[in-house]
Amino acid sequence: MSRLVAAVQFATDRSVEPCDTQFTSLGTTEKQNKMAQTNPMPMGPWKITVYDQEHFQGRRMEFTASCQNIMECGLENIRSLKIECGAWVGFEHSSFCGQQFVLEKGDYPRFEAYSGSNSYRIERMISFRPICCANHKDSRMTIFEKENMTGRQFELCDDYPSLQAMGWMNNEVESMHIQSGAFVCYQYPGYRGYQYIMECDCRGGEFKCYREFGSHSQTPQIQSIRRIQH
Repeated sequence: MSRLVAAVQFATDRSVEPCDTQFTSLGTTEKQNKMAQTNPMPMGPWKITVYDQEHFQGRRMEFTASCQNIMECGLENIRSLKIECGAWVGFEHSSFCGQQFVLEKGDYPRFEAYSGSNSYRIERMISFRPICCANHKDSRMTIFEKENMTGRQFELCDDYPSLQAMGWMNNEVESMHIQSGAFVCYQYPGYRGYQYIMECDCRGGEFKCYREFGSHSQTPQIQSIRRIQH
């Protein structure tokens, strides 16, 4: 069971208890069972290292599973990070809410490296989780002109820096169906603006209206889409 709990290590290389502060009053075995129930994450090749200062300085923690609230682990914010294995998605708020950030393999020395060009500036990441279904070679989705997957539709299985350039005559996507893999959709052309991580294993891959794209979704405007690297 303990493999399902995020492995945590500080920059001092001193091992500490896994991040599960909401269950600190429970015994070790009971804590692990409780964590398994609330975090039923299948095992996979995922690893992320986060730092509370820019350029990989300050306190360091390593995770191999999702974290709902980095503050419960003793950090106020994440200001730099390294993705060593797998693809991840970071969130502005706890419990996987707020603006989303796609995190693929590589180093992110500052917030700007993973936040992209946002509609409003924030420098905050509090929760994150692996994107379990990411499959760059086998990603397929269908976008729809209207809600409930109706109206004109278009199937995508590649990267599109501009939907309008490929022939989509609208700057909005009202609904979509992810058949396989995972995509990141952007508000503006050139992979800019709000990010929406769309996965085939969330909601059965069916997003029937733009409000289901994310808790921060306020508009159906989507103008570029690409597959997520894993």
